[in-house]
Amino acid sequence: MLKIEKYINEKREQSLHFPNLVVWMARRLLPNAAQTELAAKGISLPAIDEARKNGQSYQTELTILERGIEKRVIVTLT
Repeated sequence: MLKIEKYINEKREQSLHFPNLVVWMARRLLPNAAQTELAAKGISLPAIDEARKNGQSYQTELTILERGIEKRVIVTLT
């Protein structure tokens, strides 16, 4: 399961859950330019997909600015 959580001041604002199939699809359908942009922000689809294939967990954290508000995003593969 892929989980994406957004936090503002350590309070969870949003939590999204996706089946692992979404990782596989994104890896194959997103253009290389989009995958490069995600990787530059700390979300490596190849690394997430490799962890998925090997049955391993994966987690990354990044900070984004959304509508002028700083948010912490945690991406977890379980």
